[in-house]
Amino acid sequence: MRLLILTGRIEGCGIGMYAKHLAAHLSRVGVDVVLGCVGDGKGGWVSDEDGVRVVRIDVRRGVGMWDVLDRWKPEVVHIQYPSSESLALYLFYKALKRFYRRVPIVTTLHERPNSWRVWPIVWGAKVVISPRWAKLMWGWKIATMKRMVHIANASMLPSAKVGRGGREKLREKWGVGKKKLVLSFGFLTPANETELLFQICDVRKHRLVVSGRAFEQTEAYHAALRDRCGEYGWDAAEVFCGYLDGQRLSDLMEVSDAIVLPYRDGGDDWNTSLLAAMEHETFKLTTSKKRRGYESETNTYYARIGDLDEMKKALERYIGVRGGDVRQGRQWEDVASEHMEVYGRYMNVIEWCEAVERS
Repeated sequence: MRLLILTGRIEGCGIGMYAKHLAAHLSRVGVDVVLGCVGDGKGGWVSDEDGVRVVRIDVRRGVGMWDVLDRWKPEVVHIQYPSSESLALYLFYKALKRFYRRVPIVTTLHERPNSWRVWPIVWGAKVVISPRWAKLMWGWKIATMKRMVHIANASMLPSAKVGRGGREKLREKWGVGKKKLVLSFGFLTPANETELLFQICDVRKHRLVVSGRAFEQTEAYHAALRDRCGEYGWDAAEVFCGYLDGQRLSDLMEVSDAIVLPYRDGGDDWNTSLLAAMEHETFKLTTSKKRRGYESETNTYYARIGDLDEMKKALERYIGVRGGDVRQGRQWEDVASEHMEVYGRYMNVIEWCEAVERS
């Protein structure tokens, strides 16, 4: 099978990293896959990145969508939506639907789009990451007879490699001292409610570290975060450490006293950051629309969204507690296998149509 996966940028983008992980594991089972990155500003033909063939699609540098289609002649096109380049992906989607009808398009919906103009791509989705979206769109599936599947997510971080003697050394490196180390990570966007950390944590008791990257669209928000940080007595230069690669972030999670993820829409099994945190014994504090209170099985406290008092009390009570079932969670081999079933379903439809035409 020749597969083209389309996404926005890879570096610093959760959906882009998801696409890269998916491409890597599909290639291991024999899929001839190319990952097309739209508008990341680099341009150029194929490069091999961690075993994944990547093509940077940038019309300004002479690498357009039709160039990629003519060169690889994919049997399936898989769009990851939304992304850092949502509008460009939407335009490609519309063009493919109109001019490239012979190839099935599979669209994965990761999050709710921020513009009504792109809702046609939502209604055409074949895969959803969030079970909440699967439930919300059941009426549309019935009305249009479209098949949609929920494919659960998996962690994108490696296992921690902190030895017995490495824990204290790493904490010393981060200047923890006698304080408790509180870690938050993810993209610096309003949806992650990073500004709440400055009130949930206590500057006198906690060493707060925020790992994340801001996009061009969120630079103003990032600047406001740094200003807000100072208003509550924190030193922004110490709090914000920038982007940490997977291994360093996993090691830091392992030696932290608490991981705090105060999401605006609540955390769930679709969130790769929360899934990664679940693979550590470190205490986790997050928000949820359904779950409430402390769950010893995962050493996680689920607070009401935006409830600062509840989150403060939970952090004070459970910080430093270690435990829970930290067995390795869902594997990417499972994610790839379920995608193969989706691709096969739509390829069979195309093959059947071609057979009818030939007859």
